[in-house]
Amino acid sequence: MIYLATFEFTVPNVCRGKGRPRFRNFHGHVMTYTPKTTKDYEKEALKAFNKVARGKKLEGAVKLEICAIYEPPKSIPKKQREQMINNEIPYIKKPDLDNCIKAIADSCNSVAYADDACIDEIHAYKMYGPVSCCQVRLTDDKHVIKPFWFVKGES
Repeated sequence: MIYLATFEFTVPNVCRGKGRPRFRNFHGHVMTYTPKTTKDYEKEALKAFNKVARGKKLEGAVKLEICAIYEPPKSIPKKQREQMINNEIPYIKKPDLDNCIKAIADSCNSVAYADDACIDEIHAYKMYGPVSCCQVRLTDDKHVIKPFWFVKGES
């Protein structure tokens, strides 16, 4: 059964990028594992998705939109902080945006969609905002063309 669906959710706290795989030697065999911080963030993202999806799953081609929002440092002047929040100063620090995308896409893998290979379009942004979080929209609706932007006052 194919139906059109859109899921919008917010992952609280600072958006993290997907960490590099780690390796260790265990009795002469090399084992690969994902760092704990990455696993924890992916669990948090999946939990946020499950709250809105209620067991539903996307089918077919999937569109992914991500807005990674970072709170400005407390130590900067108030005027500069306002400029950051008003998007006059871009967020050009770590984590890399492609790693943030990978963390979100992997966290929803086989739960929101069959495989992250189903994602055929991605729109992603990094910016400053009053509260650190990651806003995500997943849709299989071919007609979604409006950009997904952070709305002040929402978290």
